[in-house]
Amino acid sequence: MIDVIIPAYNSHTTILRTLSSIAMQLNKEELVVTIVNDGGKDYQDIINIFKSILNIKEIKYETNRGPGYARQYGIDNTSAEYIVFIDADDTFLGAGALELMTLILKDSEAEFLISPFIQYGTSSGAQEKKEANFTWVFGHLYKRKFLVENNIRFTSTRSNEDVGFNLACSLTARNQKGDAGIVVLNVPTYEWHYNPNSITLKKDSAYFKGTSIPGYIYNTYMAYETVTKKINIPIRDIAYDILQSAFGIYTYYNLALISNIDLRILEVIENLSRQFYCYYYKEIIKYISEEERNYIFKRHIQDLNSPVLENELKIEFNDFVKSMYSKPSEENNYEQIEKEIQTIAENSI
Repeated sequence: MIDVIIPAYNSHTTILRTLSSIAMQLNKEELVVTIVNDGGKDYQDIINIFKSILNIKEIKYETNRGPGYARQYGIDNTSAEYIVFIDADDTFLGAGALELMTLILKDSEAEFLISPFIQYGTSSGAQEKKEANFTWVFGHLYKRKFLVENNIRFTSTRSNEDVGFNLACSLTARNQKGDAGIVVLNVPTYEWHYNPNSITLKKDSAYFKGTSIPGYIYNTYMAYETVTKKINIPIRDIAYDILQSAFGIYTYYNLALISNIDLRILEVIENLSRQFYCYYYKEIIKYISEEERNYIFKRHIQDLNSPVLENELKIEFNDFVKSMYSKPSEENNYEQIEKEIQTIAENSI
């Protein structure tokens, strides 16, 4: 059986197409569809439309908590062997998408599968294929046993929670089974539908001015906390992954500077970055020489493809590292201050 988990907040106008794409799946008898109502209006009328052809239910809580909390709530309140996520405004691509993913994962020793997805109806009206990646959960299929045994969970944050979740999954699967731990499917299985009202698409929104960058840094940090302290993967074994994450955090810090983010939010970003650098970056420089770090950093800069950065880095990497070490990091729980950050960002728009 496969749990299809749909986090949804007042998505009544778009979830019909999502459920229709599930109802057309060739293996729909194997599916248990769970709408996780993230503190919005109920979906019972819509469920009634599909209950004769789908095993479908709604679970809910009263307060809107965001997609990270909703996805984890869905995991904690379901029980099937396999788990797949779909957003309430997206669709699976073709009737055979879930059957293909499941058959391939079942026929392997891998712990999860990733596949490309189609970005459909972008702002320019075009379609674009996004290669299989570890950024989003789109087109991914997970084995529940793997997640539970390794205590891999979504954080209760509102942005980039999937980055941390997938990072923990990939590091753990590779550590335990090498390249065989992950199946990479080349066939697209998911359609991401452009929604101009999505908070993640409004470039001048509170999401970009507030939770996006600190959410990325926090979830990256928490992924390494999970794999090194709960799963006990030695830092030496994942040093190069940590190095790439360090460069990513540096890049996002520059993006924060360029975006003129409120100084109170920038202070949170700096402290979250400092937590990462004062522990993880300090540890990996024992295993990766300065010459090699510089070489990898140059490759990272060459590979940057951000129209926002436009190759304009506000602070050099070595100066950034020095600033990270200039004072001790302060322990804080980002999940507890995220709402405050969101409010600051909303007031600054």
